[in-house]
Amino acid sequence: MAESDLPSLPPINNEIKQAIERKSLIVFLGSGVSMSGGLPSWEELAYNVIKKNVTCAQFDSIKLKKYSPRRLMSLARSYYTDRE
Repeated sequence: MAESDLPSLPPINNEIKQAIERKSLIVFLGSGVSMSGGLPSWEELAYNVIKKNVTCAQFDSIKLKKYSPRRLMSLARSYYTDRE
């Protein structure tokens, strides 16, 4: 792709410019960026955290697939909190 084929960027507002100059700009990127690098999605990560670290009869693989990633992480947190 030639440089002339790239879409033009919108103007950068002054706050962003100042943060760049102060070297204090923090960029938050969505999971799509990390997934393109081969890392798991949020759902896969949550499932794997439970599957690999929690050995308990109530957490069988079929039941786990029914939970949202947020719920899976809550379950993992509860499990580890209860063990302390």
